[in-house]
Amino acid sequence: MSPPSAPLSWNAYAELKQRILRLFYPPGENLLEEDLQKDLNVSRTPIRMALSRLEQEGLVLHRPGRGYFICDLRLDEIRSLYQVRGFLEGPATVLATQTASQEELNDFRAWIRKMDAALKSEDFENYLDLAVEFHYRIAVMTQNEILCGIIKALNEKLLIVSRILLRSEKKIIQSHVEHHRIADLMLRRDAAGAGRLARKHVLKSAERQFQLLKSKAELLAVSLPRGEAPVHPA
Repeated sequence: MSPPSAPLSWNAYAELKQRILRLFYPPGENLLEEDLQKDLNVSRTPIRMALSRLEQEGLVLHRPGRGYFICDLRLDEIRSLYQVRGFLEGPATVLATQTASQEELNDFRAWIRKMDAALKSEDFENYLDLAVEFHYRIAVMTQNEILCGIIKALNEKLLIVSRILLRSEKKIIQSHVEHHRIADLMLRRDAAGAGRLARKHVLKSAERQFQLLKSKAELLAVSLPRGEAPVHPA
């Protein structure tokens, strides 16, 4: 629900954020206020408020005299994001397994079935959205609002990476098998086992995506850390 005090700026923010996460505006692109006003059919003030909020979230960057740009991807930042996810995902899954109601776990299993359907139909765009929600639902079951906020922000940034790789890599079946195993352990109330597997799942995903990004850095507007050259595929 949008805040009643500023519905136009909230709607502009929500629409712009979705366009960024779905690569309608790719990393590095200059966001021109005049074009955004036409695209979203709103005045300059809501656009500027929306851009300011997106800057606070680290999705856009303001360059004085040049305007706003979609933040470039940096391999060192992506590595850091995955490291933080690795630190959080295991304990979050342990806590969720211990505190979730049976109804919440049943709903979680139903969510897995939605992911199954998206994968079966090769609707990979929808699958990615469902996979992000999979991890967020684990956070919600911890009943810790701060943890939910952190995990949501992490996954939104990493979703951009996943969408870029999706265009050339659709080998996500193994990742989904791991989603099933995590859910199975949670339903059995095996908190320790679910936590270990959740952390392993994040670290394996990080390794796969990081290596893909390094191999495609020159093609994907990804910034390498200083002194690290891209590795070209054989």
